[in-house]
Amino acid sequence: MAASLNAGASLPRPLVGLAISTAAGIAAGTLLPLRSPMFMAAAAVAATVFALLARGNGASSGLLHLAAALTASGHAWLSRPGRAPNELHHLLERPGQFMEVVVRVAGYPVRLSPGAESERSWFRFSAVPESVRVAEDRWRTAGGRIEVRMPVSAEVPPPQYGDRWHVGMVVRLGPDGRLGGVVHSRAVRLAPARTEGLLRRIYAQRERSRRALFHGVDGGSRAAGIAGALVLGYREDVPADVRELFLRTGTAHVFAISGLHVGIVGAVLAGLLRLAGVPRRWWAAAMVPLLALYTAATGASVSSMRAFTMAAAWWLAPIFRRRPDPPSALALAAVAILLAAPAQIAEPGFWFSFLVVAALLATGRTSAPAGEPGVGAPAAWRLAARVADLGRASLAAWCASTPLTVYLGNQVAPAAVVGNLVVIPASFLIVLTGCLSLLVHPIAPAVSAALNRANTSFAGGLIAVVEVLFDAPGSHWFVRAPPLWGIVLAYGAMAGWRVLEGRPRRTLAAAAAAVALAGATRYATDSATVIRLPPAALAPAILVDAPGERGDWLIDPGPAWRSDRLLRWLRTRGVDRLEAVVLTVLDADHAGAAEEVLRRVRTNRVLLPATSARSAPVRAMIDRWRNAGVPMESVAAGDAGYLRGGAEWRCFHPPPDASFRRTADGGLWLRLALGGSAVLLAGPATEIQRLYATRQPHGAAATVVVMDRAPAEDDAEWLVEWRPTTTVIRAPPPAWSGVRAVPSVAIFPENDWSLPLR
Repeated sequence: MAASLNAGASLPRPLVGLAISTAAGIAAGTLLPLRSPMFMAAAAVAATVFALLARGNGASSGLLHLAAALTASGHAWLSRPGRAPNELHHLLERPGQFMEVVVRVAGYPVRLSPGAESERSWFRFSAVPESVRVAEDRWRTAGGRIEVRMPVSAEVPPPQYGDRWHVGMVVRLGPDGRLGGVVHSRAVRLAPARTEGLLRRIYAQRERSRRALFHGVDGGSRAAGIAGALVLGYREDVPADVRELFLRTGTAHVFAISGLHVGIVGAVLAGLLRLAGVPRRWWAAAMVPLLALYTAATGASVSSMRAFTMAAAWWLAPIFRRRPDPPSALALAAVAILLAAPAQIAEPGFWFSFLVVAALLATGRTSAPAGEPGVGAPAAWRLAARVADLGRASLAAWCASTPLTVYLGNQVAPAAVVGNLVVIPASFLIVLTGCLSLLVHPIAPAVSAALNRANTSFAGGLIAVVEVLFDAPGSHWFVRAPPLWGIVLAYGAMAGWRVLEGRPRRTLAAAAAAVALAGATRYATDSATVIRLPPAALAPAILVDAPGERGDWLIDPGPAWRSDRLLRWLRTRGVDRLEAVVLTVLDADHAGAAEEVLRRVRTNRVLLPATSARSAPVRAMIDRWRNAGVPMESVAAGDAGYLRGGAEWRCFHPPPDASFRRTADGGLWLRLALGGSAVLLAGPATEIQRLYATRQPHGAAATVVVMDRAPAEDDAEWLVEWRPTTTVIRAPPPAWSGVRAVPSVAIFPENDWSLPLR
């Protein structure tokens, strides 16, 4: 890995191989169930010794990479949460436990606005426990790290970096091994930070910059939120509906402080240094520390750390008599981030950031090809060439991010290819204007206000463009995630296409086309109708997954506070439109989330029980739908029809002319049948519903009955009448006995459950 120190020599390309070895070792140490790092340390030492003995041999480089991978693996194992003996993990005796904890705020506190899953405002921040007391036990020292959620209160000052707090909170261990705590009792600030500290000053300056950026404009507007997110990384200022627009069009990457933002700030700094007459060889001495401060002030995300490391390597290379080399700088950034935070290997943001930049580097050009407009060409030709370069870069970034987006987000967004042609230049303009506003604010607040007003106009135009993209046909759709090995093969094919030439490349293209054709054929010929029950936490929601993309039914979306989780689950099933939303019981527990679903998922109609029994909130919601022109149909016993794919639906309750005092009594009983399978959705199965169920005509039967509760002895009569072989319970399994008349009972599991109709 040695390289010449002659002027103009490039950075050592073996850094790329070192990054791959380090990433592989970090992944093994983070994801595999390893029990001890001792054997990895011994193996790393042995590999290093053999590499030194075999110096000059072809195996030496491979042994060094193996040693790097083993060392990184051991480092990742030791960095897992809960390894230290005094960490808070070791005091947890149950999944959720109340503790009194004295913590020190170790991150920037972010204020979360009320949303669909919470009616309160919260502060979220990373904290370091100092001491803890469980129940009436004595206080003891504790270590580790915990993500804290503290409710916003007028009686309690907002937390700041470095403060010490005494809080009572419920601590839970997440599936990734990290601790999270929700403050339930009143929090008391014991003391502010003992010293100002560099980070505390940076965060304070960030708040002052935020006020300067909103000077003269409405800080709560959507456009101002966009400006704050792009310039200073305040993503929490972006409203949920605007985030949804950018996310669905594949342009949400502009909110991450990344190479675009660091590059703009670097360009501004370079211009100032040039005006000040500073020699170019000394620019790095000023730019690298200032870019480091900007990266820390904007949250130090993975993308910003990657961009800063690459920029630092670029500007520092001449000082070490090296030629800047982007692939090596990218590899150096990967190694630095993984060694500092090994858990990033499992974070989607890490992979998105590095895969997209790697694709841009792989498709970039170091020299202009023959025929491209040169410096003396007309301005229109040069502009067209720049637009073509931007289009090629946008297409490369989309190709690099789409497999991971499909796997993690269940989305394909072709709109991103076109959207980036507008979003990236507009973001450049917003960040540049914001930086100029911050620079002139101390000396000319009126000029800063004018720049801020112009900036909000740019941001408003950007939102308008993204809204047009969002509404364009085919701009985005949701799909089911392929298996992980399919994603690995997709990236392998991309890498092979870049590396291979001639016949191997043609063979690879033919194989990729064959696999894509096989997948498309299987998808197009899928004619199954499947009833899907989401995890128990989303009960009572049920999805009737019909063939194609336009025939699905969503039955009972559930309470409003679960709407975000339900929508995420629907997207994992590839649902981006619905034929119908069916509300079997008109109360908040069954129908509360329907309003959010109709707002965010294209739906043709809403089916309701033909009864006047409905709760007040649902009655108001239905009135809003009626005023908005939402197609609604009332369903009663005897109504029937067919779903796409041939499945028949039939209603057995409520009777057309019956009236009920309780909403549950007037709920729908629907049966879905195809071939030899029939599923009855009985919901709460109240006493009045059971009475009507025993009066059904001969032949009313179901192979599966789905209920919202466990059957009791009073259910035996009607269950025998319907003759199910399986009864699925959409509730936690109770301790019940004596129900001998139920042929078979399947307590609904925690994970997805599905039943094909055939």
